[in-house]
Amino acid sequence: MRTAHEHSGTSTPRHHLMLAVLLVLVIAPLSYLVACFGEVYLTSLVTYHKKADAIVVMGAAEFDGVPSKVLAARLNQASNLFAKHLSSLVILTGGKEGNDKFTEAIAAKSYLLRLGIPALDIVSLSAGRDTFEEADAATTYLRRRGYKSALIVSDPFHSFRATQIFSQLGLDVYPSPTRTSPIRGELALRYMAREALAVAAGNLIGYRSLSDLLHGAPLVRLW
Repeated sequence: MRTAHEHSGTSTPRHHLMLAVLLVLVIAPLSYLVACFGEVYLTSLVTYHKKADAIVVMGAAEFDGVPSKVLAARLNQASNLFAKHLSSLVILTGGKEGNDKFTEAIAAKSYLLRLGIPALDIVSLSAGRDTFEEADAATTYLRRRGYKSALIVSDPFHSFRATQIFSQLGLDVYPSPTRTSPIRGELALRYMAREALAVAAGNLIGYRSLSDLLHGAPLVRLW
């Protein structure tokens, strides 16, 4: 008959193996996601007010040519930065979905014109179905003209991923998010959790590959 001590000794290697599998499959990925969430959260608290070659506004939903409250908040922030003479060029990004008549960039331009920003100081890049495509279009435009830096205007929860993508594309960028977005509180935390997943995936396979993967299927615009 085996003693209790013998049973315990023979099961120890199995326990160690189970713990190792648990560490690799669960704890390590969760720890990494927590680290990504931390980067997203900490960057959401940062706002730069410094001179740059351009102010880039990330796209958000529009409704029949009228910016959504989220997009309007971003545009108001861009207008404030422009009024402080931090840049004389505003870049607007964002395409359109489905049967939309207007792109996000065109709706945004109309809004900024009503705020008094001259048309000559606004560039609308009506392309991009996600953050990477918008950043790629804006970076291409700026680098072709010798511009090297930009203030990135979006929502706080989106600042880390947006600036990370721009940086990887070769621009010197500084987050300057809106503080008047309707996305706040518990809702903002849920968006941050989703951003952490997007950042983790982007770091793992690259943001360009992630964008291609998303658009290999029917267009799904998450934000």
